Amino acid sequence: MSETNLTSPVAPRRIQLRAGLVERAATPFLDIPAPANASAAALRAGIAEAYPDLAEVLGGCLLIAGDRVLGEDETVPSDAPLALVPPMRGG
Repeated sequence: MSETNLTSPVAPRRIQLRAGLVERAATPFLDIPAPANASAAALRAGIAEAYPDLAEVLGGCLLIAGDRVLGEDETVPSDAPLALVPPMRGG
């Protein structure tokens, strides 16, 4: 994860996967080490590195912290539950 401050403590973050991501990753949760001030983009980069099977679909997924979607430049809150949601299709 390139957007980190080396003085920030690194802690594992648990990310719940939703819908088709569970099948792709073969697990309902991901545990990713992340600094306290990691951006959503940096967390995605860590996921792509640790779980290459998810890398190609991450760009279209929403990263949700609590009940709100995070923008790529936003800092991931350390106290909110995280979820990764694939794009929805349908009509």
